[in-house]
Amino acid sequence: MSVNRNILIMFYFINISAMAHVTNSFFESDVVENSGFNGQERCQQTEDRYLDIKDYIKMSKREFFTLLANARNGDASSANSLGMYYDVVPGCYNKAVYWLRIAAKKGYGIAQFNLGSLLLRNQTKDSYTESIHWLELAEKNGVDSAKYSKKRALNWLNTNN
Repeated sequence: MSVNRNILIMFYFINISAMAHVTNSFFESDVVENSGFNGQERCQQTEDRYLDIKDYIKMSKREFFTLLANARNGDASSANSLGMYYDVVPGCYNKAVYWLRIAAKKGYGIAQFNLGSLLLRNQTKDSYTESIHWLELAEKNGVDSAKYSKKRALNWLNTNN
């Protein structure tokens, strides 16, 4: 039952992430403002703690530590889920990128899409360039939504050079 719940939550975050990038509304500026881009990372830098996220997600302490253990043991799906959980916690942008990057490097297409989409929020040339890399890989791995985000990133780079 717990695995099915994690899968449903993962798809929920994918849809939220895709919706946020399509709308390009005040939501993105709010996410940027609260995500720690200016060195204001509120999450613990050295360890993953349940206290950092418990107020933002509906997950027991036991479920969190099981997910964390699986992610640390190399499970790409768990690392992706952990990254998406940290994405919704204000000030935990770096942790979200960390866990998504681990899953994306393992070739997990959904994580490649999520990482590419997350990097689009930073709105710098470097982050958009890296975003395009991950979105291209996600598209090759069958994530159709990646082509729209990639097109958006390419348009931004073309107009901001």
